[in-house]
Amino acid sequence: MSGDYGREKKHKRNESREIRNQEEITELRSIVMELTDKIEELHRNRSRTRIPSASPDTSASIKKARNNLEPMNKDYKKVFRDDVVNILKSLDASLQLDYKNRYTDIKIYVIQNVILAIKRALGERFHYTDTELKKVLQNYHRHQRDTYILSLNPQKQKANRQRTGINSRRKDKKERRQRGLKRMIDTKDQMLTDLEFSNLIKDLREIINDSNYHSDEVSETDEEEAQEEKNMKIRPSRNENTNHVLHVYDKKWRSQRLRILLRRADEVGEATQNLKIVRKRWYDDQMYIDNSKPPRNAPEWAISSSYQSE
Repeated sequence: MSGDYGREKKHKRNESREIRNQEEITELRSIVMELTDKIEELHRNRSRTRIPSASPDTSASIKKARNNLEPMNKDYKKVFRDDVVNILKSLDASLQLDYKNRYTDIKIYVIQNVILAIKRALGERFHYTDTELKKVLQNYHRHQRDTYILSLNPQKQKANRQRTGINSRRKDKKERRQRGLKRMIDTKDQMLTDLEFSNLIKDLREIINDSNYHSDEVSETDEEEAQEEKNMKIRPSRNENTNHVLHVYDKKWRSQRLRILLRRADEVGEATQNLKIVRKRWYDDQMYIDNSKPPRNAPEWAISSSYQSE
């Protein structure tokens, strides 16, 4: 009896040990699989920045690897472009792109000379295709040539500067109002806690993110207003010798409620930013009006009841 009991006890210990071993093996396999997945993911994420290992035919292997590359992501493309442009600017004058001629006229020279010089300077810092490098140079040439052509026509150059200024100021205003609305919501601004405004916050978020709702600020000549700014000592020194002021062109289709909310968000947004607005904005909703139309998805309360669509 005692012998049978001992064998049974030993058998149970062996079974228990096997179960523990099996559990440990399963756990180890799980850890190994998890580590393998992480390593593979790391390799995928670093596939563009990793320098290929040396081989008997390095140039051939690099060329093959470049041809099989996935498209550059936004961040990688920007870094690559900036590096290429900086290298181009540092090259000898004979290797600079000729913006007076079309790209098709200088394409062969670029391929045979400029691209080779840039490749040597780039070394192995990036993985890229020849097409990607050519595209960077072609786009850069186009932008520089557009600037050159504009410089030949003073009127177009002036209009382009004005358009660029309007777009830049509208972008700044939108971002300022986004900050302002967030602040108003966080602090439970009285204008938003009033019952009549309580259901409009969702609409306001969408409106403030849409450039079509923000009025343009146009730099125009006005001697009287410029002199008034000088008298008030609020005119920036860089504009001291000009009569340009900023007129805010109202969108006549906007409701009074929306107009008040946007300007309130503007005020709050400016108060929360370190860099303050340095130029006065001149408002006259009867004089400075644009002829834009409301977006198709504009909420009813945002459109003036007196607005008549054409």
